[in-house]
Amino acid sequence: MILVVLLLVIALGAWWWLSSHHDAALVQLQEAGFQADVRFDDAVNPVLLDTRARRIAVLAVPTPRVYDYAQLSAWALKAWERPGGSDRSEPRVDHELILRLNDPEHPHVRLTGFDAATARRWLEQLERELPQARQAP
Repeated sequence: MILVVLLLVIALGAWWWLSSHHDAALVQLQEAGFQADVRFDDAVNPVLLDTRARRIAVLAVPTPRVYDYAQLSAWALKAWERPGGSDRSEPRVDHELILRLNDPEHPHVRLTGFDAATARRWLEQLERELPQARQAP
């Protein structure tokens, strides 16, 4: 029981730390002129789009990075099915958005853990904003 409580406290602490880091990074980006009007949420690597300036920001730890749309070489949305439910008889679909960047230090960003409706919304936005980069990375 103590182990479960300890793990829960550690998980909540990590979630709080990441949230506060992302909030502080967003404030820094806004002060530098980045106006995020689209946000792809992920617990570890949120991705923001500034559609007017045609820039993309990745709020990765330890520092956020900003790229021009031209620096995004490819993106793909993948889905796969695996057993789910208490008796593992119900299929569960996992989604993953992969962004490939022209950055040798961070060549790609992976966003995971979202549902089908969110996947469709992100796909529509990416098709509108970045059709030139649509390919399987």
